[in-house]
Amino acid sequence: RGDGRARILHLETLGEMGQPTMVLRSGEPADVRVTVRFEQAVEDPVVGIMIRTRIGFEVFGTNTELENVKLGSMYAGQTLQVSFRFRCDLCPQEYTLTAASHDPDGVWHDWLEDAVAFSVTDDRYTAGVANLRAKVTVKR
Repeated sequence: RGDGRARILHLETLGEMGQPTMVLRSGEPADVRVTVRFEQAVEDPVVGIMIRTRIGFEVFGTNTELENVKLGSMYAGQTLQVSFRFRCDLCPQEYTLTAASHDPDGVWHDWLEDAVAFSVTDDRYTAGVANLRAKVTVKR
């Protein structure tokens, strides 16, 4: 999808030690890395990601614009890697990853919908999508 001014070459998930993996651990640091090549000059592109459950529920999305990261002027043939680092506070289940490059006004260069599937594991079961790591106390 998109007008082809940029191409997403690579989309991957990285675990706590920075190694590519398809299985992330809940509560540990993780990265999503997007590699984009610009086929034409693009002024201030925006690169973003979206995490969804396997049934399409949008769990988390962000992009360079929302995170106040300006990419500046890209020239034809230029390649860049954008890494989104976060604590993986997701509940154990399967997820998909979408990535896009677009103009600030929303015109897409390239869009990879649900392009990568990954799983989140944990030592204990939790329901839902957000692992809030609740601590339970009881007063009698």
